[in-house]
Amino acid sequence: MRLAPVLAAGLLFGCRDFSEYSNHGDHFEGAVAPGAFVRTGIPSDLRLCVELDATAMQSAPGTLVTSNGWIASGTKLRPLPHVQNDTLSLLDFGEGRAKTTLFAVTPVGEADATVFLSFMNDDKLEVRVLRSGPRDEAPNDYVFGVFGLTRQPGPCPF
Repeated sequence: MRLAPVLAAGLLFGCRDFSEYSNHGDHFEGAVAPGAFVRTGIPSDLRLCVELDATAMQSAPGTLVTSNGWIASGTKLRPLPHVQNDTLSLLDFGEGRAKTTLFAVTPVGEADATVFLSFMNDDKLEVRVLRSGPRDEAPNDYVFGVFGLTRQPGPCPF
């Protein structure tokens, strides 16, 4: 049934049209927030680029890349379809955010990380990247970082 994906997309994003966040020859770029209280396992000078197709959020939403190659160029944001059938799809991260969605991404040679992508009301994106928690019996591969991204002309420079 072809109507089901259309209905699901409508429920996911409500009445608001998020296509305005799609890249048309530009990208979203920004630095990780400073301070250890919002950053661990990520260098303080790390930058993130997102190229987004907001009309395809459940199939091919876009790509991420980091300035240091931790997330390689062309790394796909992978939708988490079952989340959209759960109350997690109703996440509200507070004022200024129109909608927050969840994705998976695979850094180079590492385990998957979860990406929380927030559409901000001012044509910006906010991205949180996190992976696991500290473990006593293994190397600490905990990652957490918050990135504020603004629209920039042209393709991602890294």
